[in-house]
Amino acid sequence: VSPVYLASVHVAPEIARQLPDVRLVAILRSPIERVYARFVARYRDGLERRSFAEVVRDDLREPLIRDVAFGTYLPAGFCSHVLRTYLDCFPRDRIRIYLFEDLQRDADALMTDLFSFLDVDPGHPVDTAVRHNASGGVIGSRATRALWTRTALPRAAVRRFVPRPLRDRTFALVSRSVVPLPLEPGLRAELGAVYRDEIDRLGAMLDRDLSHWHA
Repeated sequence: VSPVYLASVHVAPEIARQLPDVRLVAILRSPIERVYARFVARYRDGLERRSFAEVVRDDLREPLIRDVAFGTYLPAGFCSHVLRTYLDCFPRDRIRIYLFEDLQRDADALMTDLFSFLDVDPGHPVDTAVRHNASGGVIGSRATRALWTRTALPRAAVRRFVPRPLRDRTFALVSRSVVPLPLEPGLRAELGAVYRDEIDRLGAMLDRDLSHWHA
């Protein structure tokens, strides 16, 4: 399970070669919200030192539609050409595509539909009350923020050796009080122009109205 599967045109053919009968699930988010959420999370954790305006300026100097967009900001929001490779490699009934808003609006209905798609018990209860890895802002305590951001690289180095429950409890403690970091209206409008055609392409591909994704 990984979002990077929608960041390369080379993945779908390889999955089809190794797992031709696989069932595939994707949850797509507004590219504007996605790129800003990625920035905020990395900025919060000390992995990004630039301002978001600087990130946008830097990315606009390079090609945005790429065959491989692993680890990028703006380019990773262009995924319609990658999604097309899945639609070309697999029957449409082997792919289920949701929107992030579907999950937010009615997580239980989404899980019921997903379980039916996977041929497992659609009535199995799932606890969707807890939000995991929520970002939305920077750590409120200046001392905690400084300690958290300055230890980003050491934490990344030992991450795989630390049990997941301990990592989750530590993150919950550190991020229990965050200061919102809203996206500036001017940058939102600029991103709306950048992603306008991509959003329209995805809407046509999915046969869904994505006009609410426009800034």
